Amino acid sequence: MRNLTRISHGVNRQKPLLENQLGMVYWFVVMSIPQKKLREAVFQLMYGQDFSPFSQEEAGPGIMEQLAMSKKNTLQAVNRVRAIMDRWDAIDAEITKVSSGYTVESLGSIERTILRLALFEVLFDEEIPNEVALSEALRLCKKFAHPESTRYIHAVISAITQPEALAT
Repeated sequence: MRNLTRISHGVNRQKPLLENQLGMVYWFVVMSIPQKKLREAVFQLMYGQDFSPFSQEEAGPGIMEQLAMSKKNTLQAVNRVRAIMDRWDAIDAEITKVSSGYTVESLGSIERTILRLALFEVLFDEEIPNEVALSEALRLCKKFAHPESTRYIHAVISAITQPEALAT
């Protein structure tokens, strides 16, 4: 049996599936990929680029299988990676600006990838609040990097999102 979900008014909806006797309309809800899963797919595609540059189209099938993602969601991740890669120079410049004594190249691959992803979200993606970008960067760091890296990741992102806090 198909899952039916009641959606409140004002939400973008597809055609109604059925209406019950009380006038409640039920709609099919198209399940999109959770943002956490999408972010992890983007992270993995970007991380792979550090070791062996490849086309994202080549990596798509592997990501689809590993993360159990649809072709549409994999394409969404690939497009996001392309957008981030187009802005790597600007992102790396921001990291270098606030990282005293470190260059982007001297960072570990995992930390560098997490920072690039998070700073893309902070600097170029208006739909994601800075707090969410920071929180998700720390989550990725705890999951994929050394636990102590979270301090550095937090400091860099905070320095960029809250430069006035460093001035005091």
